[in-house]
Amino acid sequence: MPGRVHLFRQSDAIATYLYAIVAGKYGYHESTVEDMPPMRIYARKSILADVDKEMMFRLTISGIRFYTEFFGPSYPFRKYDMIFTPEHNCGAMENVGCVTFNEKYMYRG
Repeated sequence: MPGRVHLFRQSDAIATYLYAIVAGKYGYHESTVEDMPPMRIYARKSILADVDKEMMFRLTISGIRFYTEFFGPSYPFRKYDMIFTPEHNCGAMENVGCVTFNEKYMYRG
């Protein structure tokens, strides 16, 4: 079975502990809003319907706008991903353009 090759654009210089690579059979919800980076929320396909995407996108966009007004510079990266992943070793981890969450913290009603 042949493997896949993914090519990425060269990134800005960042500390090695601030990036994440996440792989798996994830589905996603996507948001594109003017003046915001493209955003996606990833989760296992079996629980993707449980993601409260409207609330998560609304809060994330509000937070980015707040910090842009407060600090001045706009969000400096090309995307903003949020990923619910099983068996994450801590509650959440903030990385450049990618925030990972343990899926046990996802509200499911």
